[in-house]
Amino acid sequence: MQSVGEEAVLKASMMRPGDLIKVAVSLAKLGVSPPSLRERLSDALLPVLRDAPALQFRGCMHPLAVLGMYTQPLQMLVMERFSKVFISCRPPHLEKALQTAVALRVLQPQIWAALPRRVRQFYARLSLRRIPHPIRRPSAFHWEVSDCLAALNTPHRNTFQVLSELGWDIRRVQWFDWALLEGKPQKIAFLRNLRSNPPLPAHLPDPLPALSSEEVQQRLRLVKQQQEQRQLESCAIAAGAEAPLAKNLAL
Repeated sequence: MQSVGEEAVLKASMMRPGDLIKVAVSLAKLGVSPPSLRERLSDALLPVLRDAPALQFRGCMHPLAVLGMYTQPLQMLVMERFSKVFISCRPPHLEKALQTAVALRVLQPQIWAALPRRVRQFYARLSLRRIPHPIRRPSAFHWEVSDCLAALNTPHRNTFQVLSELGWDIRRVQWFDWALLEGKPQKIAFLRNLRSNPPLPAHLPDPLPALSSEEVQQRLRLVKQQQEQRQLESCAIAAGAEAPLAKNLAL
């Protein structure tokens, strides 16, 4: 993927602003941001973002890109110009801007302090604004892990790097480990052992050893089987509850 970034730097003058922005944000999401590429890509993006139309510029606002890919001059430009063109932004862009402002203030406070006061005030007002977005609900996997942690009387949150910098201890429950556990006692024992180990660093490491594609497919099939089994059990419970009700109605 680094070669894609290198090629984008070489052909930046021939690319549309929107395409170059997508390359930079995608590389940031994938974690491909070595110092050499970061500096060269930021240098190529700086004049592009300064002159890009607002509808294309708004796509550059992403917390991973601002913190992980852009250099300080580009960070300053993105945060300042967004406060001027926000009127053309949709709710997802505003939400990304708020996430970026919070992450920047916590993880890189020197950059946040260097922003003009009116820019900081804009993001402060943005935090008070109601931004409509689809409701994100926890998955069955999250509920199951939360239920087992509750059985251990453990206060918890689904957490990430920002909370680590604020002093939280990070433990990571990975779906492919959870799928191999059978029954609630075994899952509680797994969490108890996880809590006894030292917390993870702010940057979560990749799981070792890495799973092969065949192992991933095998565990995905296992998760699907478990979901189907839970659905059958729910249907059986619902049918059992309806049967006495139907009998009472018949009487």
